[in-house]
Amino acid sequence: MFVARLLGLDVFDPLGDRLGRLRDVVVLSRGTRGAPHVVGIVVEVPGKKRVFVPMTRITSIDQTQVICTGLVNLRRFEQRGAETLVVAEMFDRRVTLADGSGDATIEDIAMDKHRSGDWFVSKLFVRRGHSLSPLSGCAATRP
Repeated sequence: MFVARLLGLDVFDPLGDRLGRLRDVVVLSRGTRGAPHVVGIVVEVPGKKRVFVPMTRITSIDQTQVICTGLVNLRRFEQRGAETLVVAEMFDRRVTLADGSGDATIEDIAMDKHRSGDWFVSKLFVRRGHSLSPLSGCAATRP
């Protein structure tokens, strides 16, 4: 499932009460050993406060909603040193393609759940050349 499609989805507890909206996904890089591990999501709760919900607390994700257990720590999210925010830090990042054919821009990232229950980054959607993504902070120049 691609992260850009999940942005803004409502996050609910098991009883159907709305907790907030999904704003970002938190991953841990494992270096060259394998795909980054998805450790949680950042949810914006009422009052514009952003909190962390671990993936172990997520019971269901689909194209319309995210359902988590009722146990959510409402302490404000603070990013740790090894953590990377997918939307804030990885979208629109320029990368060099491994085959040496040039540069590209990351436009989306897919994550999959493995049999073990862990979530991992499985695919990158990249575009060669400059990004035309509305998420990038660059405005087009006008004549």
